Amino acid sequence: MRNRPWLVVILGCLVLVLVLGFIKFTQIRAAIAFGESFPEPSETVQIATVEFSDWQPRMVVVGDVRASREVELRNELPGVIAEVGFASGSLVEEGDLLLQLDISQETAQLQSAQAELALAEADYKRFSGFKNPDAVSRQQVERSKAEFLMAKGRAGAIQSVIDRKTLRAPFKGYSSIHQFEVGQFLSANSMVTRLVGDGGESWVDFAIPQQYSGIEIGSLVTVSAPESQVQDVPAKVIAVERGISRHSRAVQVRAALEPGISPLKPGTIVRVSTPLGQPIQTVTLPSSAVRVDTFGPYVFVLESDPEGKIRAKRRPVSVSSKEQEYTIVKDGLLAGERIATKGAFKLREGIWVKESSEESSAKSLVEGSVEGLGEGNDQ
Repeated sequence: MRNRPWLVVILGCLVLVLVLGFIKFTQIRAAIAFGESFPEPSETVQIATVEFSDWQPRMVVVGDVRASREVELRNELPGVIAEVGFASGSLVEEGDLLLQLDISQETAQLQSAQAELALAEADYKRFSGFKNPDAVSRQQVERSKAEFLMAKGRAGAIQSVIDRKTLRAPFKGYSSIHQFEVGQFLSANSMVTRLVGDGGESWVDFAIPQQYSGIEIGSLVTVSAPESQVQDVPAKVIAVERGISRHSRAVQVRAALEPGISPLKPGTIVRVSTPLGQPIQTVTLPSSAVRVDTFGPYVFVLESDPEGKIRAKRRPVSVSSKEQEYTIVKDGLLAGERIATKGAFKLREGIWVKESSEESSAKSLVEGSVEGLGEGNDQ
């Protein structure tokens, strides 16, 4: 009888717990039913179909434009400028006088030497022209011949000095800017002008690393200079050095631009895109389709579940090249598979995906983005 009150209390607590548990159970059941009444979350993305195409791996290096006929002209001897025969930046013809140093002393010496030469030549012809061998001694004939040859040599030496003080254009071309004036003293080996040939082809010199030194004569490269609005101008390799530089461990290459198709001036720094190896089968995707995390690049492949709903599945891929608007994928995808492109950042593994009305191939998506980029640049 003494334990009866405690038994009542315990029974009351059990009843209370059962009642509260039943109430909580009905609340949870109602919440689950309420949640199930909402539709499954989904994301709408643009979808592309995987198509393989040939892609040529390329390497971009820096090059330097050169004229096929270009030379720096310098004076060989010092002297005072007597005549400047060209204007800054002017077109000069082959053989035109560019610079004449003072040759007044050499001219006087040449006149004297030419007079001596004429006298020595006359004596030699007179002595050697006698028909009677007894009229003049053999020694006298030989002496007159020697004097004639020495006089001729002296005149030639003086003429050589005059020629070395006279600078003429070796070919037709444009001169550089100068500041020479008559009466100015010019030291030996001073830069007179840089002459760039008029017309003809232009060359692009560039270097490629030794591991890619298999480029051959006749290979085609493309030259671009964004600052000059020049894009993808074709050029043909015309020379490849046989040796590798010990300083840069690179091979020097020269390519020729076709005359008249490029506005690039000599000295312009350009980007040269050179092919590497044979074309390979790749998939070109918009950059928005390829995501990157700590495990590497991946895409979301879209597959249908048993209910017919499209589900996103994460697929690692191997990227061969990446540009601002597109990415080249070389491994990890199969032809005909569908992948998420625009809006792929919203997806996660297994999410229900709805496709937008703009479904197309990956190739056409990339071409559209590149064309849009080009139109933006033109504006």
